[in-house]
Amino acid sequence: GGHLVLIYGYISEDKKVSSLLIHNPSGKTQETQESVIVDLDRFMNCFAGRGFSISHSDFECKLTLL
Repeated sequence: GGHLVLIYGYISEDKKVSSLLIHNPSGKTQETQESVIVDLDRFMNCFAGRGFSISHSDFECKLTLL
């Protein structure tokens, strides 16, 4: 089970990630769906440990399963 959440940014404090900027299509309201800032600890408590990352450069495209 689960659903896809897009992490597209982060906030750092003292060179450590403290919060994530996410889109969560399963949020109950627009405020919990679009451009939501979530504390990293709260996110990690809900994260099932499954995911993927897509990255690219001018030379290659890479898909990484987490």
